Amino acid sequence: MSDSPPPTASTVAAGALRLACEERGRGDALVLVAGGAMDMDQWAAQIDAFAPAHRVIRFDQRGVGHSDGPPTGYTIQQMATDTLALITTLNAAPCVLFGTSLGGSVALEAALQSPTSLRGLVLAATSAGPTGPQMAPDTQTAMFRASALPLQEAAEAAQDFVFASDYPRRHPDVLQRAIAKRESNTGPLIATLGPLQSLAAYHPLPRLATLTVPTLILHGAEDRMVPSGNADLLAQHIPHATLTLVPNAGHGLVMESADTVNAAVRDFIDSL
Repeated sequence: MSDSPPPTASTVAAGALRLACEERGRGDALVLVAGGAMDMDQWAAQIDAFAPAHRVIRFDQRGVGHSDGPPTGYTIQQMATDTLALITTLNAAPCVLFGTSLGGSVALEAALQSPTSLRGLVLAATSAGPTGPQMAPDTQTAMFRASALPLQEAAEAAQDFVFASDYPRRHPDVLQRAIAKRESNTGPLIATLGPLQSLAAYHPLPRLATLTVPTLILHGAEDRMVPSGNADLLAQHIPHATLTLVPNAGHGLVMESADTVNAAVRDFIDSL
């Protein structure tokens, strides 16, 4: 059994906002940044895996869960500033910052804004920007059709392009919990649309040559939402980055391939 203290969930100051967060464990900090409109529950497998040896911090971004939902400010740059403010409030620097999907872009921008706040960067299922490989037209059509469905049906339809495996069928409780939390979320609509609009225009590649933070890039080989060529492009532009392509995994690799992902992240942290 771990001697880590029990998890504590609270809201803490991050600049002008208060963000809902949970931390568990002791030691060097690992800060987890969830994907767009996803809450901290996305990281259940990571907080369980890393808390015995690390101080693990996960949180809800602005407009998600119990975090503040201001009417403006839903850009990659602002959410990176929020993340850095949270790291400062919690005295967690220098940390390993681990983001997935849109959260990967937020983590990448945080590394560019304040590299001294990080000792390592992990990017999972992260876009290389508008010049990177784009989502296939059939996936775009499927996502558009799903977005028009009632929440339960939309969530069920989304499984087919988020995951490459039968993870949702093996973990039906995860889907139902996510639906229940989404239904209770009173965040403004801009909290969903704003980050996606910002991500579509976010173009980090020209600045990546200046990034000195050790970086691990993880990507599902079967990712339909952010094709794996994005990982190749990021690895080409980030000095000395390490790329691990996870077989039989899709966009939701931090959940469906958690054991493989966690092993790669553990090896990366141990190498720092």
